[in-house]
Amino acid sequence: MKIKFCIILLFLLAGSSLYAQTLVKGVVLEWRSNIKLENVFVRDMTNKQATLTDKAGRFVINTETGHLLVFSLPGYTADTLYVVDLTQKRVELKNQPIQLREVAITATRTHEFRPA
Repeated sequence: MKIKFCIILLFLLAGSSLYAQTLVKGVVLEWRSNIKLENVFVRDMTNKQATLTDKAGRFVINTETGHLLVFSLPGYTADTLYVVDLTQKRVELKNQPIQLREVAITATRTHEFRPA
């Protein structure tokens, strides 16, 4: 009876380790300038894990092969990465200026101001 219990427990532990997530590390840089980007939002769209890059542009996130990572930062075009292996990643984001629509300002005078 104890042998059966040990064998079942062994199979359960082995099976659960197959689904364990691992850490993936990497760095996020500005495209072509290689400036390390701080506070880039990194999100695993499959398991909903998220993190931010540090001052050196480095990140660590729980993920596994087959997952999709999204990297976003205001002022930059978001990028996605399909995880095919667990090696260290290098992601480069392209600068995208924020453009505002043109605003026309007009003034009208309703009454004349006379100092005392």
